[in-house]
Amino acid sequence: MLKSQLATMTEKRALEKDPIEDGMALYRQQALIVSRKKEACAEKLAEIRQEYYTLDAELKVRFKI
Repeated sequence: MLKSQLATMTEKRALEKDPIEDGMALYRQQALIVSRKKEACAEKLAEIRQEYYTLDAELKVRFKI
C-alpha cells in the first residue's frame, strides 16, 4: 500500500517536470511504470504461491501423503 502510494507520488513528480528541459524524463516515466507493474506481479505471485502451499499442505493432511 505504502509502496504504491510512493510510486504514484514519484510518477506524478516526474510528470510535472517539463520534458523539454529533461530529455530523459520520458524514459524515467516508463521505468517507473514498468517498476510498478513488476512489483504488482511479484506481489500477486507471492499470494498465489502462498495459496498453493496452503492447499498442498491441506491435501497432504487429507490424503495422508
